[in-house]
Amino acid sequence: MTPTTLRRSAYGLAGLFGAAYIIYVVTLKLSGRMISGPLGEVGEFCLVLVSVICFSIGLFADEVARRDDPH
Repeated sequence: MTPTTLRRSAYGLAGLFGAAYIIYVVTLKLSGRMISGPLGEVGEFCLVLVSVICFSIGLFADEVARRDDPH
């Protein structure tokens, strides 16, 4: 897998997980729940953690692509 492909995949997954978290939080807010939703605190943490990890992988792949680029 090339750094460009890895970067695009990682950023796409980070965006997907980030959007899923935002939709989850907005849905909980609009439903009027005062306690955590079906994911619970650990599930919410894991969703954000996976998003941050994917974004970090994309940043690392960006650095590799930038280092290997002759221009």
